[in-house]
Amino acid sequence: MMRKFSDKNGQLLVVAGVIVTIMIVVASIATINITSVTQPIDKTSFIRNEFENVRSDFGYYLEDMLSSEVLSDSKELNKVFNDSVGLFKFAEARHNYYFDAELVDVIAYSDVPDVLKVNLTLKDLDDSISEYVYYYIN
Repeated sequence: MMRKFSDKNGQLLVVAGVIVTIMIVVASIATINITSVTQPIDKTSFIRNEFENVRSDFGYYLEDMLSSEVLSDSKELNKVFNDSVGLFKFAEARHNYYFDAELVDVIAYSDVPDVLKVNLTLKDLDDSISEYVYYYIN
């Protein structure tokens, strides 16, 4: 004959174990929900900040590379400009950005150029910024 167990202490222990297990599961779900609540990140601010840095650094580098001899010879000006673009393309590629610059116009108020109009472009996987920038040469 089978004997039935009717030990009330054992039943209370099982019920307490089930309740503790349910509380642990509920607490972990609540923790996951609380920690996963985030504000969406505006990724365009990252590329915008990088573009601002590249725009100013490219201008400083061009200004250092352009001498009066270079400015008086259009072929030499294009060579220095293209070399500068190549250097910045390489530097930005290391940060997973695609950089490009196009010399749109050379403005001269006297015999030598005074202003370079450049179309700068910076891209990443999601966003792209392109602007015309004027570099004033001293």
